[in-house]
Amino acid sequence: MASEQFKQQVEQQPPPCPACGGSGQLNFFKGESRFLLSVEECPACCGFGYVPEEESKENPEEKTGKPAPKA
Repeated sequence: MASEQFKQQVEQQPPPCPACGGSGQLNFFKGESRFLLSVEECPACCGFGYVPEEESKENPEEKTGKPAPKA
């Protein structure tokens, strides 16, 4: 019974953002030694981890300027 409810919840979730992979964050190293890890809110999904349906048809490269990660 609980597994059926879980399946329904998973089916209702929107697909993950292609730019951040569903995390809502973009991580990158900066600094001369690349020692500092910086975390930014994903500009494609505004940190939600998914793109609303009306915007999901757009290309994430247009918003971030970076290619989407390959799954």
